[in-house]
Amino acid sequence: MKSITAALVGFLLLIGASVYGQPEREFVGCWDWAGTRFADGTSETPSDLGYDVQLCFHPDFTFERYHHGVPVEISTWGVGCFNAGSYFIEFLWAGSGGDWLWSVQGVLPMRELNLFDTMELPDGSGSPPSYIQVYFYRGTVSVDPVSWGTLKATYR
Repeated sequence: MKSITAALVGFLLLIGASVYGQPEREFVGCWDWAGTRFADGTSETPSDLGYDVQLCFHPDFTFERYHHGVPVEISTWGVGCFNAGSYFIEFLWAGSGGDWLWSVQGVLPMRELNLFDTMELPDGSGSPPSYIQVYFYRGTVSVDPVSWGTLKATYR
């Protein structure tokens, strides 16, 4: 009986670890930049600056940043965690963009990704972000190579 209980507990821990604790799944796909809000109340949008930005996070942890659909950076990405007193803070790193704190809100198909530099913790420590970059979910990106047969089959 003890072995069955131990096996069941182990299985539940394995299932829980595979579902929870994988925030990477939140990022996979492409995100369109909607704008940036700064702490001083100013903001900038793609129309203000005359260019758009897309971030693409692939399941194989490759990362691409596009300006007007042209890749300007191809690198890697990941999610990490650090201990800040009694809090565990998750952060995202991607390419040369540095580290961001993040929140993903909403459900598909309309999801919002907020990237920011600092945050105020519930205990009052930390500081409010100096900026928040807002991105909207565009969709997943296939990493499978397209063959001539696949292309023909798509249009049959």
